[in-house]
This record gives sequence, structure tokens and C-alpha cells, in this order.
Amino acid sequence: PDPLEATSQIIGAIAADSIEPIGLGEVAGRYFLFHCGNGFDAAVVEQVERRAALKRYAGHPLFLWAGINTWLRHYDRSEPRMKVEHPLGCIDDSYFTIVLNTDPYTYLGSRPLSLAPAAKLHNGLSVVALRNMSLDTMSKLLRELFQGKPLQNSDDVYIANDIDTLTVTGHKPFPYQLDGDYLGQVAQLNFKWRPALLRLVKPIHE
Repeated sequence: PDPLEATSQIIGAIAADSIEPIGLGEVAGRYFLFHCGNGFDAAVVEQVERRAALKRYAGHPLFLWAGINTWLRHYDRSEPRMKVEHPLGCIDDSYFTIVLNTDPYTYLGSRPLSLAPAAKLHNGLSVVALRNMSLDTMSKLLRELFQGKPLQNSDDVYIANDIDTLTVTGHKPFPYQLDGDYLGQVAQLNFKWRPALLRLVKPIHE
């Protein structure tokens, strides 16, 4: 994009007061704009970061390889890994949990992978917990995601939206990542949604 045009759009948006307050998630003394992955997807990020030199060139193929490799070799799928508690409910049989401040969760090329369409920057956090990691379940969920179908609450998937506080407690220590940065293993994470913490300048499209 043209930097002069972009600057002009920002100045115009500020002059027109086209500014929207947005909320952030907070956990372990850090804020996050997009999501926090607890368990499997954090283990995938760890595998990718171990091959950081390839990330620039391999990109999405590296993540796909890391996902398959982690599922087969680097993540314990023998039993549930964590408990998820919040004011709207509680489950204790999550294999991995993603807490989202906004959606889509990620992109595969230009294709968005939407886990929780209700996750918006102006309302509370959304949580998606997978309660089954069998090959059949994972294949079905991935197929639906690639087809653009939103996930639904079921025996295999737990979803809750617009949450202000949330606790994820591991049955044993679990890995976590924040907006794509692997941050190690923890026994418990306490999440809060912080409304109107940032002001987002929205360019005006004529």
C-alpha cells in the first residue's frame, strides 16, 4: 500500500472521529489481541519455533507438518488435559482449549479458519474446547473448518461466548501460546477481558 495514501486515510479517520474502542484479553500479566492456545495448538507452535529458520520460507506447509507431527508424536491424547471454568459453565474433560478475543482463529493462505464467529473486539472472550481428539473427530472438524462451516456445540466441542473471566486448570502442566508466541508450560491460567482498552482508528472508505 501507498504510505502517503495510508497516512491520509488515518488523518481523515481521526478528523472524522472514526475511532472505535476495543477490548483485549489478559492472562499471566500479558494482554492479547487475537487468542491464547492452551494444549495442542501451543505444542504445534513450539514445534514451529524450534524450526524458526524455516518459518519464513515454508510458512503454512511448516504449520501443517508441525500439526500432524505434534498430533502423532508430541502431544498426549490418551486422556483429557484440562478443566475450563467460567461464570456460564464448567467442563473438566478438555483435550485442548482456545480462548479467543476475536475471530477468525487463523488463515490458511487467504482462507479464514473460523472457530468462534461470535468473538468480537467489542464483547467478551470466547472459549472453544475440544473434548475428543480421535482421528475421526479431528478429520471431521478440519473438513468443516476448511468448508467455512462454523463449529457448533456438541459432544466433541464445547463453545461459550461473551465471557469476562475464565480459568483453565491443567490435570497436569500444559503448554500455552499467546498470539503465536510459545510461552512454556503452566498448571493454571486465569483470563480476564478488559473492555475498551485500546482505541482503533478505522479508515473511512468512500
